[in-house]
Amino acid sequence: MGSKKILVPSFDFKPLLGGVANYVHEVCHALKSEHQCDIQILARHLPSSQTYDQSSPFKIHRIKTPATAFLALAQWTFEIQKMIKATEPDLIFCPLWFPDATAVHLAQTFLKTNIPYFIAVHAMEVVESHKNIKQILRKTILSSLKRTTFFNSEKIFPVSKYTADLLIHHLHLPEKKIKVVNNGVNLNTYKKTNATPSKNKKTLLTVSRIHPYKGIDRVLYAVSDLLKRGLQIQYNIVGTGADLPRLQKIASDLKIENHVTFLGSLSQKEIIEHYNQADLFILLSREELPDVEGFGLVFLEAAACGLPSVGGHSGGIPDAIDNQRSGWLVNPIDQEKINSLLFDLLSHPEKINQASGYCLQMVKNRTWIQTTQKIAEAMNV
Repeated sequence: MGSKKILVPSFDFKPLLGGVANYVHEVCHALKSEHQCDIQILARHLPSSQTYDQSSPFKIHRIKTPATAFLALAQWTFEIQKMIKATEPDLIFCPLWFPDATAVHLAQTFLKTNIPYFIAVHAMEVVESHKNIKQILRKTILSSLKRTTFFNSEKIFPVSKYTADLLIHHLHLPEKKIKVVNNGVNLNTYKKTNATPSKNKKTLLTVSRIHPYKGIDRVLYAVSDLLKRGLQIQYNIVGTGADLPRLQKIASDLKIENHVTFLGSLSQKEIIEHYNQADLFILLSREELPDVEGFGLVFLEAAACGLPSVGGHSGGIPDAIDNQRSGWLVNPIDQEKINSLLFDLLSHPEKINQASGYCLQMVKNRTWIQTTQKIAEAMNV
C-alpha cells in the first residue's frame, strides 16, 4: 500500500531547531524510507534553508511568509490550495493544528475538495493562553475554527496520553478519532560512547529551553541541599531562554555558582557528549498552563546514551520515562521529595547503573521508525 502521495504543510520545519521541526523531519524520513511515500513539503523560507534542502530526500516548496502563524494564515491557506491542485495528494499530514491543519481545512473549503487530513498534537498548542488582550483576542477568533478543524480531521495523533486527555477535555473530541503515538529517538544519532562520568563528583544535566515551568529552579535548590549533605555535585544546564537571569540569581543567592554551569546553546554533537558524561539527566517540568511538557523527547535522547533520568511527574513525561526502570518520576513542586530522591540515587550508583542498562534496551523499541509505523497504519499507507 506504499507510494501514497502525502502533502505536509509544516510551518515549523528544518533548519529550524525545536521539537516540532525535528518531529516532522524524522517522521517524513521514515514515511519515505520505510513506506515508500512520495512526500511534498510546504515550508517557510529561512536562513540556510538552501543548505538543508540540497541534501533532503523530499520535494520542498519554500515560501516567504510572516514568522507569526496568525499573520501567515491567509498566505499559508493560499499556498496549500495551489499545492493541492498541483500535486493532487492522497492525504495531508499536518504537524500542527495551527496554522497547518487550519489552513488545510480552509483551503479545502474553498476548493470543495475532501482529501483526508491528519493532525499531530504536541500539548501546549491545545490550551490557549489568555494572559493578555492579544491572546484573548486570538483565542476568541480561533475558538470555533479550532473545533471545526479538529472535528473534520480524519485522525489525530497526540504525542502522549496527557495530550490526548487535553484534547478530550478542552475540545470534547471523540476518543475514536484519537490515536496516541509517542515520539521516538534516532539511535543513529544518539548513542552511548566511551566517555564516562567524573569519579570525583556527581554530574547532573539538564537540556531544555530556559523557562520557569521547566523546573530548573527546583534543581538548583536540590544542588544546594546535596552539597550541604557532603556530596560533590556539578550541575550543567544546556539551553537558552528568558528565565536565565532569575536562575543565575538563585544560584548566586545559594552560593553554588562554582557548582552550576549555564552552557547556553550547544551543537547536537556537544549535547550528546554531555549526555555521555553525566550521571543523571534531570528535568522537573511542572504544569503551569498553557505551559506544560507534552512529552519530553530529551528523556529518550538521554536514555539512548545510557543516561537515566529524573523527571517531573507532570504532563506527558510519564510516557517518556519507564518509572523505576529507565528513570524516576517525582512531584516537581515537592522540594523535600526531590532532594531525598536525588540524594538516594547519587549515594547508590548501583541503582543508576542498573537503570542505565535498562535505558539502552528500552530505546530499541522507541525509535522514530516505530513511531512512524503507528502513524502510517492509521493513515493506511
